[in-house]
Amino acid sequence: MFMFRKKDTTVSTTTGLQKEAKKFQSVVAEINKNLKPEDISDNVLSAYAENFKVDKSVLSEAFTSYLKRNALAAVRKVKSSPDYSVLDLEQAVEEFGYTTDELKITFFSEE
Repeated sequence: MFMFRKKDTTVSTTTGLQKEAKKFQSVVAEINKNLKPEDISDNVLSAYAENFKVDKSVLSEAFTSYLKRNALAAVRKVKSSPDYSVLDLEQAVEEFGYTTDELKITFFSEE
């Protein structure tokens, strides 16, 4: 006459999510330990993501502010040169995973 029985079930997604979170935390700790913020680029994050088997897009989104700041610093460095082109700006920004349109960078912009 048990109307409500407790079922013994284990949810495998919880364990899977915990493992993913631990992998993500370990890769973030490794990046913070080994790299300076100005050294972080999209290529570096891709290498770490591949090495630790973490989704690159999630890792990239976690470091978005670093990547944007580094991309803008690269643009400033390019623009400090008297001879630069739009192609130079695009190459500097693409290293960090952005386009000049996403960052609103033009040949005549103040950044």
